Amino acid sequence: MIPFYLGDVPRGKGPPHPRKEGIMQRFKNILLVHDGRPRGRKALNRAVDLAKRNEARLKLVEVADPVPDQGVTYRSADGRIDLQDLVARELETRLADRAEELGVGGLDVESKVLFGNPFMEIMREVHDGRHDLVLLTAEGDGGLKGHLFGSLSRHLLRKCPCPV
Repeated sequence: MIPFYLGDVPRGKGPPHPRKEGIMQRFKNILLVHDGRPRGRKALNRAVDLAKRNEARLKLVEVADPVPDQGVTYRSADGRIDLQDLVARELETRLADRAEELGVGGLDVESKVLFGNPFMEIMREVHDGRHDLVLLTAEGDGGLKGHLFGSLSRHLLRKCPCPV
């Protein structure tokens, strides 16, 4: 639970983040789990808006399935390229283009591609990056409840140490 602070607070016992003009700065390090689909546009706009209002850092991540460990490589004119590196570069380029397209120039924006189990990789990133808010697109296979709260969302809502 994140407490709300009112009035003057003694030194060393105040809110974790400084207030600006009487408004508490609630989020300072936002993580957006982006899946690259058009429906993710709304979540991306929301993340940018929150980051601007809170003067927060924003990290865009996309979680992809790992390429099998069978040494899959792609041959190109300039040598051999690991297929997972190729996928990572493509996803990283897409995330960077998405951030640039929204005009997030004044924000501290970072992007990262994660490989593995989405729940585990997101939890690891939240912990390692010390994020204080996670935003993700709606997911699910059917019905309103399934669409709004897919299994990844349910897992994160139960286990994530910060608001989702």
